Amino acid sequence: MIAFTCPAALLFARGLVRRQSIFLTVASGALFGLAFLSKQPSALDVVAAGLLLAWAAFRRPTDLYLTGVGPAFRYGMLFSAGFLAVIGACVSYFIARGAWTDFLLYFWTYNREYYIAAMPADQRIRGLVTTYLHAPRIFGIGVLAVAGGTLALLGAWRSRRCSSSLSNQDVSSGLSEISPSLPLYWLFWGIAGLAGASLSARAFPHYYIQFVPSWSLLGGLLVEHLLQRSVSENKVIAKDGGARWNYGRVGLAVVVIGLIVYGILLVPRRIDLIRTALGEYHSPHQRVARHIHDHTASGDRIFVWGFLSEIYTHSERAPATRYSFCNFQTGFIPFVNASPNVDTQRWIVPGSREILISELRAQRPRFIVDTSPGVDSYSKYPLRTFPALASLIDEQYELDPNATAAAKRPSGRPALHVYRLVENR
Repeated sequence: MIAFTCPAALLFARGLVRRQSIFLTVASGALFGLAFLSKQPSALDVVAAGLLLAWAAFRRPTDLYLTGVGPAFRYGMLFSAGFLAVIGACVSYFIARGAWTDFLLYFWTYNREYYIAAMPADQRIRGLVTTYLHAPRIFGIGVLAVAGGTLALLGAWRSRRCSSSLSNQDVSSGLSEISPSLPLYWLFWGIAGLAGASLSARAFPHYYIQFVPSWSLLGGLLVEHLLQRSVSENKVIAKDGGARWNYGRVGLAVVVIGLIVYGILLVPRRIDLIRTALGEYHSPHQRVARHIHDHTASGDRIFVWGFLSEIYTHSERAPATRYSFCNFQTGFIPFVNASPNVDTQRWIVPGSREILISELRAQRPRFIVDTSPGVDSYSKYPLRTFPALASLIDEQYELDPNATAAAKRPSGRPALHVYRLVENR
C-alpha cells in the first residue's frame, strides 16, 4: 500500500505548487487507486487529498499554484479519473470472469460486516488514542508529528492572510523553502493515516506504516523550523553583539538529545526482537515448513488449517485453495472472539466451508498442516469441529511422523499435525 501512496502523494502535492502535466495528475489518482486495492483504509488518504483541494478552492491561499474553485475542480476531476480508471479496470476484470460476487465479498464485505463490525464502536473510537500512544514505542515520532502539525496549522493560517512573499523569506542558510499551505496536506494525510490504522481497533504494528511517511514529514517540518530560527537568531545575536539564548539551537538540541535517549531506551527491545527472530528459525512451524519444502516440488500445493499463513511463505509453496488462512471457515476474528468460551459460529462466512472442501478435493494438496494442537488461536478448532475436512483427511491422507516430530515443542507435545497425501487412495 505505502509503495503506491508515497509517490501518489508526491505527485498530488507537486501539482498544487507548480504547473504539472495532465498525465502526472492522472497518474497520482491511479496510484491512490492501486493503494486502495492493496488495503482499503488507504481510501482515507484520498479523503485527505480532497480536503486539501477544498482548502485550495475556497480559501484561495496565495502561496499555491493551484488555487480557486475552477482550477481545483479541474485538478480534482483529473485526479479522480486516474483513481476510478484503476478501480474500474480491476472491477471489470472480475466481472468478465464471473467472479464479481467473490471479489466484493473478500475485498469489501468481509472487512465491513465481519472484521470491523465485530469490534464495538466505542473500542474503535478509543483505538485512535491507543494507536497514537502505542506508535511512538515503535517509531518514536508521535510528539514530533504533533509539533509539526501545529506548525502546519499556523503556516496555513498565515498563508491565507499574507501574500505569497511569505514563502520567499530571505534565508541565506541554503535551507529549502516550501509552500506554507503544503504542510496542511501532510497534517490531513497524517490524521487520515492514524484513522486508517486504528479503524479496526487492533494494535498491529504493521498497520502503523500508513501514517509513518506523513508523520515523518511533519517531524521534519519541526526540525526545519528550528534550523531556520537558529540561523535567523544567530544573525540577530551577531548583529547586536550581545549574549542571549539561541532558542532555535536549544530546540534542536532537545530534539536531537531526545531522539538519542529514545534510541538508547529502545536497544533492549530491539535485542529482544532480534532474539525472537532468531528463535523463530528453530520454531515448530519453521521446521515443518522446511520439511515441506524438502519433500515437495515447486509446483506442489499445500493447505494449512489455521491462522498461520507464514507456513506457505517459509515453505515456498502455494496454498491449494483461495484461503490463505481459515478464519472464514471458523469465524475466528483476532482481538474479538479468541477466548475458548466464545462460540464463533455466527461469524462463519456462509458457503466458505463448502468452497474450501471443493477446492481441496480438486487440488489434492501434497501436505495438510493442522495447527489446532498447539497454536493458541486455533486450539478451539480441532478437525472434529469441521467433519467434512476431517473426513477428507481420513480418506486421502496419513499422518507424516517425521514432519509431526519436527513440530514438537521442547515439552515433547506437537505444536502441529502434518498429513501427507497418499497417492493410491
